[in-house]
Amino acid sequence: MHILVTNDDGPPSNLASPYILPFVNALEKAGHTVSVIVPDSQKSWIGKAHIVGQDVRASFYWPPSKNPSEHSDSVSVGDNGKYPWVLLNSTPAGCSQIGLSYFFQDREKIDLVISGPNYGRNSTAVFALSSGTLGAALEASHCGYKAIALSFAFFDRINDPVVVEESCLQAVRVSEYLYKNATWNPAQLYSVNVPVKKGVSDSRVRWTKMLQNQWKQGAGTIEKAGVTG
Repeated sequence: MHILVTNDDGPPSNLASPYILPFVNALEKAGHTVSVIVPDSQKSWIGKAHIVGQDVRASFYWPPSKNPSEHSDSVSVGDNGKYPWVLLNSTPAGCSQIGLSYFFQDREKIDLVISGPNYGRNSTAVFALSSGTLGAALEASHCGYKAIALSFAFFDRINDPVVVEESCLQAVRVSEYLYKNATWNPAQLYSVNVPVKKGVSDSRVRWTKMLQNQWKQGAGTIEKAGVTG
């Protein structure tokens, strides 16, 4: 398959976006052609928003062999012989729309769009409705493509590479199964949550409903003394 990957966490970094690089590597190892277009910085909690009244700029990015501690603005950090990723100063939905419409025309037709893996789960309505990960997948589905919103539920921030790789391989298997076997109605997407946990590849995959919940109160605030002098 030719798979377009986008996200809302931005380019690879251990701090904010630790899963996209190993996931893309897992897709490529499974034999898929992967094209990547992501926001050039963290764009979580933005839903399916688009930028209005602002120029959208693209830059090309060659990802490193492993996650940097933080994202570097350098576009030449990796192997320039490989197909570059595209970074946009845009939203996740914008990346999805622009990637499908204007980039990767020299490659075969895109079969599937995967948004993620998100740094954190999207298993409840209150998170999903604000999620840039789901927003990008929804944009792709509105453009007539099969789309999956992929989120990784982490339980610590260690992100053991062996455990992350296992979760990525499980995500690849589930995505392949959905592409081949799921019902794909117009403007439909699937939300997949994968635990970052040792042994996840041996666990049962469950088809379930999203938890319907809501906020009980607004965000908490902390009062701090003003600075004088």
